[in-house]
Formats: sequence, C-alpha cells, structure tokens
Amino acid sequence: MSGDFYKEWRTKAEVDYFPQLVVLWLSTNAWYRSHYSEITTRKDRDFLNKLRDDPAPATKSIPALIDC
Repeated sequence: MSGDFYKEWRTKAEVDYFPQLVVLWLSTNAWYRSHYSEITTRKDRDFLNKLRDDPAPATKSIPALIDC
C-alpha cells in the first residue's frame, strides 16, 4: 500500500522543464524582436547575430543592477 503512495508522490514531484523552457523562449523572442525592430528578415539567426555583435543591452543594464 505505501509503495503505491510512494510512486504517486514521486511522479508528482518530478519537474517538467518543458513549459518553463517555452515561456523563457517566447519571452526572449518577444524581447529581441521588439528591441531589434530594424531587422526585417524575422529569422531567429539574424536576431541572434545582432545580439552577439551588439553587447550594449547587457553592458548598460547589468552594472546598473549591480549598483542598486
């Protein structure tokens, strides 16, 4: 009897990371599509290349957060 409860709680305790990944992915896409609106191709690779070559968002916001 207790083995059944163990299996049930073990199943409930397992973390499903896929929904968290989808939320993070969608929010990141929304951010960089609004931040780099000058890119008209709408391909993820073009946005990622622009983000890689333009470190300004990270270098401007992170020091401000650290100083708080």
